[in-house]
Amino acid sequence: MNRVVLENALYGFFLARKPELRETWLKRHDDYASLREVRRVFKIADMLEALRAVDVTEANAANELYQRAIDYSAHPNERALTQGMRDEMAGEEVRFDTNHLFPKGAAALELCYKATAQTGVCALAMYRPLMRERYDMLDLTGRLDHLKKGL
Repeated sequence: MNRVVLENALYGFFLARKPELRETWLKRHDDYASLREVRRVFKIADMLEALRAVDVTEANAANELYQRAIDYSAHPNERALTQGMRDEMAGEEVRFDTNHLFPKGAAALELCYKATAQTGVCALAMYRPLMRERYDMLDLTGRLDHLKKGL
């Protein structure tokens, strides 16, 4: 879910900065050429670069959180698989048990909670450069800065 939140925030940020691409994005499923164009234009790395041009700190945070989301479950890989896995001998056989939703040990679950909070704050902070006056008026700037200190 953290990956989805970050991707949605990046798409929103990118489309706010490049309104001429909104129609391209909306026509993704019209035909194969449209799908190819969306895949060409809407790359996570490019959207992160667009954010980096406006706010390096948030772009770095978004990139780190995005890579972490991929490493720890958004894609099948060693880290995603083994964080909740344990092995035990059953005679001459080795048995592997895995718990995908609640890995053994509180550390993995605590890290998940923290990553979710970091992702939420990062997603909200991405829009600050686009809506600085509104963020300041509602004191969202101060609140986000305060939340970041503990994350």
